[in-house]
Amino acid sequence: MFFSKILKKIFRFNQIDKNNINNVEPNKPQQYEESHNNAPSTNSKNEKTSYTEAKNKKLNVKTNKNYIENHAKNETIYETDTNHSKEISFDTEIDEKITFKNIEVTEIKTNGKSKFNYNNKELFVEEVALEYYKNKGYTGLFTENHYWWYIYALLFWDIIFMKTDTCTQVPMNHPDFDTLYKFTVDINGMPMDFFKETFYKSRKKSIENRLNELLTINLNNEIETTYNKHYGKNCRPIEKWNKYSLNQLLLSTHYATNEQIVTIMRRLIKNFNENRRGLPDLTLFKNNKIFFTEVKSKKDTLSNEQIQWHEYLVKNANIPVIIFSVNKTDRQINNFYKKYSPELIEKKIPTNNNINNKPEQKYSFVPDGLIEVEYKEFSNTSKSIKAMDKYMDIVLDYEDQAQKLEKTNPNQAIAIYEKLVYEYKFGGNFPHDRLLVLYRKQEKYKEMIEVCDAAIANLGHNEYLIGKKLMVDDKTRDSSDKKIERFKETKNKIQTLLKNKPLEDKIKIAKNLEKENIDEAIKTYEEVIKEKYPKKIPYNRLCILYRKKKNYEKELETCDKAIEILNNKDSNWFIERKIKVQEKKNKQ
Repeated sequence: MFFSKILKKIFRFNQIDKNNINNVEPNKPQQYEESHNNAPSTNSKNEKTSYTEAKNKKLNVKTNKNYIENHAKNETIYETDTNHSKEISFDTEIDEKITFKNIEVTEIKTNGKSKFNYNNKELFVEEVALEYYKNKGYTGLFTENHYWWYIYALLFWDIIFMKTDTCTQVPMNHPDFDTLYKFTVDINGMPMDFFKETFYKSRKKSIENRLNELLTINLNNEIETTYNKHYGKNCRPIEKWNKYSLNQLLLSTHYATNEQIVTIMRRLIKNFNENRRGLPDLTLFKNNKIFFTEVKSKKDTLSNEQIQWHEYLVKNANIPVIIFSVNKTDRQINNFYKKYSPELIEKKIPTNNNINNKPEQKYSFVPDGLIEVEYKEFSNTSKSIKAMDKYMDIVLDYEDQAQKLEKTNPNQAIAIYEKLVYEYKFGGNFPHDRLLVLYRKQEKYKEMIEVCDAAIANLGHNEYLIGKKLMVDDKTRDSSDKKIERFKETKNKIQTLLKNKPLEDKIKIAKNLEKENIDEAIKTYEEVIKEKYPKKIPYNRLCILYRKKKNYEKELETCDKAIEILNNKDSNWFIERKIKVQEKKNKQ
């Protein structure tokens, strides 16, 4: 929420002069809450214009067609540096696939989100990207997810608010349907099933017809008409009507083809709940084309939702995606590169570190002799920091390969993780944690204990090696100690689990026997509690079974054992039960 509020304040755009596109500076911050010249004025008290007020004023929000036309005609810009201005022509440097761009920028220390000194301006990382592409002739908007939610709502307004059997708590033939429907959409700005799979299923025919219709009609007119008609109404995908001006919304439908817009809308409307996140941070426009840009600072990573959207946009919508990063290392960019399907990536990765000049390294799934050489050089002396870097690169490469194999071939993934843990003593959490997860699925508890022992040893070993080379500070050592303690605790839990596993199997057998043979069930539960089983279940079930047989003496004995063995929270139940059993016994 905090991050969202910061971004809202940063990426506001100055109101565009309707008669001159050259005055547009889309990356210059502006408060969206201020009235747009092309949008209804907001209420100064509430900073919102209600639908009723908008309707009473007979609003007719019109766009300036020159705005869009001048965009397309503008063929040159002036790029300014510290010494002079020079005219440069538009030359699209972006491939039709997923490309990568990294620049080095001086970071400015702040108490909150990082800022950077770029072109003598203090900018957030997204502003750096906008400034960078603005100087290369692009018009840019900070769009992320919300912008496309607005387009989606405006193009599918009638379908979103269509009456169906799933849009309220009752079907359409129910006498209270209309009342409930009005209450639901007035309060929530959406039908009840908006975030559910039934939304698409119950409207499938209408949605598919609308998608086909959108391929052939003027999308600018559609958006403008819906915007004018419904401005101010409560609609869940539209957070604030004045967040984007109508002109800004129409940029996408002007520069993108109908097919591209429909492709984006199709993924959103089929499952809005799953697909509403992950759209790129920026949308760029140049040479009558649309581009997407995902912006990442040094510590930012790519989410699965983002990767899925990027690949979808390139593969299905034919819209290029740029991964624009600031101050990333070669290894970090390589890790980004590995997350995408190879056929969707432009082979060249333009970075300031000339990473593309290096020959591409390929390793088999099981580490070969190369890693042994690098590991020995790394662990033997402190003479080769490069060896350490190579060693880390290879290890991370194997980790990526193993993670991809976990679902399709878990045993092969286990083999890779075991190599890293036992042969190369890698001191990172990841391979140890993943081995624990995979072993747990196979109920290999003894192997899990061995992994914990290896993790404890490797983390200490790793601390020694890195400390020898890089003079690790107290903070890093404390972090390593905490990780070691975590694996010690995990080991204790697994040992307890392993000890109790045969007893848990007996409890399952006893539960199944309760319906068929109570005496056998009681006998099995008694065998469990003789071993001082530390959980409540067998004691509880025994008490219930003894009650059915009206054997109060045995029930009291069971309560006493439970009170002796269980923790205070669980034993309280048996203390209270014992009092009730004693009263029952006295009445006999």
